[in-house]
Amino acid sequence: MLNVTAIPSPFPGVLRLLGVAISLERLVVVLIGLVFVAAMLILIQRTKIGQAMVAISQDRDIAALQGININRICSIAMFLGSALAAIAGGLVGTMFSVEPFMGSFALMKGIAVIILGGLGSIPGAVIGGFIIGLIDGIVPSLLTTHIAGLIGFGVIILILLFRPQGILGHE
Repeated sequence: MLNVTAIPSPFPGVLRLLGVAISLERLVVVLIGLVFVAAMLILIQRTKIGQAMVAISQDRDIAALQGININRICSIAMFLGSALAAIAGGLVGTMFSVEPFMGSFALMKGIAVIILGGLGSIPGAVIGGFIIGLIDGIVPSLLTTHIAGLIGFGVIILILLFRPQGILGHE
């Protein structure tokens, strides 16, 4: 039997804006998520460590020949990924019950978003996330959650039929 724990919300309440009710908890999670996405974009595009990460992801051997310490940069990338996962888990843990496999559905959606946006494209992943998020947010209020999942994956299939590399991916 799995041990399931509920964590009380640090942001109780609902914000009503133009007739739409938004929980403060979800609003805070979205805002914190946007801050971290912007921070990661700045880190990757504007710092030497970020550029080294990009170089390693494109060609590990050539990056090493350019004097990049592969092990150090990979350790930094692993640390950043683990830190972001911990932050995401802490934020999402208040919205759902905490249990060992609580992230499997989010992981599946995340992989779908990355494929939709284009592998290696952070702006593409953000756009893909907005597309899937809008589908998952709007369609269940009109139809069912299961239909929303089907429509989401249908949209991914349609986009990939016309653009196999993803929205902002490159060949």
